[in-house]
Amino acid sequence: MTSWQLQASNDMKKWVILDKRDFSSEQPSGVQCWGIRADTQKVYPDGFTAFRVQQVTANSRARHNLSITSFELFGTPVNSELWYF
Repeated sequence: MTSWQLQASNDMKKWVILDKRDFSSEQPSGVQCWGIRADTQKVYPDGFTAFRVQQVTANSRARHNLSITSFELFGTPVNSELWYF
């Protein structure tokens, strides 16, 4: 995948971009780790209940299929009563 966005929502209708990456000139290899802006909790103190990764452009094979081997979010749930485990 050459370009993607990590998005979050509380209603699954309005999505907020938490992070975006554009690798049109070079592709990362191996395990990658990225952080989210430090002020995110100040701007959105109630946190989010849904997350998605959206592919913005075609992948390195000029296709629009998305393949993720592993995806992890770290942090502390703000409103744990809203989370379904």
